[in-house]
Amino acid sequence: LPAFFACNVAFVKPDPILNARPPGIPILIISSVFMFLSYFGSNLNAQVTVGGELYSRYVWRGTDFGSSASFQPAFDYTSGPISVGAWAAYSLTADGASADESDLYATVALGPASITITDYYFPMTEGDGGMFFNFDDGGAHYIEAAVSAEVGPASILLTSFIHNDDTLYGEVGFPVGDLSFFVGASLNDGGMYGTTEAGLVSVGFSGGKEIPISSEFSLPIGVTYVLNPTAEKTWLILSMSF
Repeated sequence: LPAFFACNVAFVKPDPILNARPPGIPILIISSVFMFLSYFGSNLNAQVTVGGELYSRYVWRGTDFGSSASFQPAFDYTSGPISVGAWAAYSLTADGASADESDLYATVALGPASITITDYYFPMTEGDGGMFFNFDDGGAHYIEAAVSAEVGPASILLTSFIHNDDTLYGEVGFPVGDLSFFVGASLNDGGMYGTTEAGLVSVGFSGGKEIPISSEFSLPIGVTYVLNPTAEKTWLILSMSF
């Protein structure tokens, strides 16, 4: 996810593997996306957002993915309280490509709160495990359920992986002046964050500004400081949005 937040579509699989078991979860995900798009496609209030960000480092919830600069394109389709979208992260160096990611998500807004299901997909997973339609345990898909809410100026995030991992995560964000602070923790001994017990994994702050390029265009940039107290690692990350 962007550095702290951030679900997937792809297509053909070799016939022997495809015929070996029912399509199950992948067909459900893809059919749900297309049903949503066909049902809401004529909604004049629907909104499509596309964009991308460039990060000097991709650090997500206190974990460094790829040890490289990262380009992160995004697509979002929103109609009423429902959003579906795709987000990806691609390392700018070959050595970091093993952490490349291509996700799909669906979100339902419920007033100040929202519920999100995300499929984190890592296509560079070795062997058959990296194939998109392989949802076996130990494969390339990690599915997460998340609840987020706005409480005054603060934001709260609670997540739980429901496939391929069972890590729980919680994060609180709050503004102080022109800066945004965040405190995130693994709430159990989760493999996703490399913890053996509950502990803080993502503590820091971010700020941003816009650099005028012309009378009609400016370039948003941001800087984020992240400390993982459990791993005893820090990062200072520059980002640009397009």
